Amino acid sequence: MFSIVVQPPAHIRASRKIYPPVIAKGHPTSNTTEADVCYMFATAVLRDADGNLLTDRLEGMLSASGMFLQDRRAGDVVFMFPDLAVPYSGVYSVRVDVYEVDCTGEGAILLDQTETRIFEVYDGDVPPERPSSGESLIIRKLHDQGHRIPSCPS
Repeated sequence: MFSIVVQPPAHIRASRKIYPPVIAKGHPTSNTTEADVCYMFATAVLRDADGNLLTDRLEGMLSASGMFLQDRRAGDVVFMFPDLAVPYSGVYSVRVDVYEVDCTGEGAILLDQTETRIFEVYDGDVPPERPSSGESLIIRKLHDQGHRIPSCPS
């Protein structure tokens, strides 16, 4: 259902915002409409190389509201985490949990989980990595539809 369509760089400097931002995309059901997106949200959590959850080591906005991404074929729901940062060196991944608010008042329902590739965080300088052409296309589509996209750190 959901997948990470914009991955973090393979190498990241500690405490610096991850660029390109982690973006998950999917189509939860065949009849999801733009109106349904306001009932969806996602959370990000850091995992170490052994898969352990590190709830206190990921900084930034750890939840994201759903955004409707209109494409030629269909509309997808995307979740962007524009300011995540990891303050400690090590080997990690980010898991994104996608939820839908239950309109009956029962809370939220976990729809899916997806995970980024493994990346390494260093204390020293790391040259910035640019998004791939496919990732750039998704970022451009979001920008063209009026969504605020962070710029590459210098």
